[in-house]
Amino acid sequence: MRDSLRTLSFTLCVVIVTTTPASVPTSYGKEPPQGSTEITAEQSTTAEGKRWPKDTKAYTRFIDFSEYKWSTKVQHKPAGPGPNFFSDRVEDVWVDDEGLHLTISKRDGNWYCTEVILQESFGYGSYIFQTKTEPEYVDANVIAGMFTWEAGLPWPNRELDFEFARWSNPDDSTNAQFVIQPFTNSGNMVRYRVEPDKKDPYLTQVMTWQEGKVHFKTARGRFDSPRIPEEAVIIAWTYAGDGVPEPRNENIRINLWLDDGKPPASDKPIDLVVTKFLYHPLGN
Repeated sequence: MRDSLRTLSFTLCVVIVTTTPASVPTSYGKEPPQGSTEITAEQSTTAEGKRWPKDTKAYTRFIDFSEYKWSTKVQHKPAGPGPNFFSDRVEDVWVDDEGLHLTISKRDGNWYCTEVILQESFGYGSYIFQTKTEPEYVDANVIAGMFTWEAGLPWPNRELDFEFARWSNPDDSTNAQFVIQPFTNSGNMVRYRVEPDKKDPYLTQVMTWQEGKVHFKTARGRFDSPRIPEEAVIIAWTYAGDGVPEPRNENIRINLWLDDGKPPASDKPIDLVVTKFLYHPLGN
């Protein structure tokens, strides 16, 4: 199965940085929520005093990636986002020397998407996702999401997003977006374009969340720190509106899913490789 998958290679590293605005189109995904609110998030405390939201109702398999524990989402009936089916099989979600693999594949007549949920809640700070992929080449019907989410709440569920997506429009000149949910509020979303680079396919996505403000940044190359050289920055955006959520029991999620549950436009399996995830407390 793994050898047959077409690889969309994503190196994921979360960092939060100040950004500059870009043009905002009127069309965003038709499926606002990124998680499934039917799941009850139970809060417990580890010996280190950290919060560990437990999505025990729907998630039973756990994996270790980037020195953190993640649960894997499973849904055998259509569920959000999408709606889609979600698989937690080892053939569909796994970790190897290359990194974390998320896939979209067809089984028993249905396309199954994948999602992982960080089992730790950090709150304010910088989140870094390094991705080895070009948004320009992501299937038009596929969305790759990196975002915060708190289960059990009404939407927008403290959701802050990085997304590579064209929302089923292969002619859209933009291919990525920053979002403060709800996206329906004016000024809460920036759509932008990442031009492919044959010499360096790596991107770093940085999000710095603090009281009353969120900084987003996308940069070319791999950076483990929120302090990225300006010459590497593709786009930066700072949001300081009323929509900035306060932290509570949210956690980071990464998913690969299909717009409206439609098959990939290529009708081929998809493989997303996330090589790294980093978190930096504010001031670091």
